[in-house]
Amino acid sequence: WPFPKFYGACGRVIVVEHAGRTLDAFIDSPWKVRADIAAKLLQLVDTLRQTDQDWILFSLDVTFQNFVVGSRGRVRLIDFDDVLVIDRRTV
Repeated sequence: WPFPKFYGACGRVIVVEHAGRTLDAFIDSPWKVRADIAAKLLQLVDTLRQTDQDWILFSLDVTFQNFVVGSRGRVRLIDFDDVLVIDRRTV
């Protein structure tokens, strides 16, 4: 699952694990590092597309600040509030 661990919520506040550094921290990284992150972003999109056999999920707010890279190189989505949900049966 491409989201940080959820610990809980109280009102409008949620607590999740610290999942890493945002993508903008990697702008000046070597090409190989950036290419690896790009490949993992594509895998994340594919995961959201194939997670459920009835629904497809797409993030509509794709910015550097909405994705993080963890210490082991795992890419996660940390802001998923603008979402397009597609019913596969209608496509």
